[in-house]
Amino acid sequence: MTTTTGSRSKRKAEVESAAAREKEEAFATAWEAFVLALRRSRARNRDPGSRLSLSQWDLLRGLGTGEQLSVGALAAAAGITPATATRVLDGLERDGVVRRLRSVGDRRTVAVSLTAEGRRRMQRTRRWLADRERLLLDRLAPDEREGAARLLGHLAEIIEEL
Repeated sequence: MTTTTGSRSKRKAEVESAAAREKEEAFATAWEAFVLALRRSRARNRDPGSRLSLSQWDLLRGLGTGEQLSVGALAAAAGITPATATRVLDGLERDGVVRRLRSVGDRRTVAVSLTAEGRRRMQRTRRWLADRERLLLDRLAPDEREGAARLLGHLAEIIEEL
């Protein structure tokens, strides 16, 4: 009887393990599809009126509060290197979107701020993004929105910790 009970327990553990692997694989497949869809969407869905690339938008979001920030702070907020941020800022400065000023106290530090043109483009892009978010949310039921918001927030926290 002990052998039969042991066999049943072993079989039950094997079934549970297989079910857990299937769930993990289903999550991995869904996650990969989500990330790929997000990348494709970001590449094709950008506001044509603002003429901002994705990397430019990522940097400018840090300046959206209207304050001046260092190149290093902008790079850190965008998750890129200061050298990459400098290259992106070169184009933004050439287009009249940002202004860079050397710090009086520390000439190695460069402060970046939005110009009037930069603020105009930011406002336009924010409106465009809000419209896109509404299109997405309109396709979800209210309870799906709440669940998605909780899940996305929790996933973002986990990803930041990894």
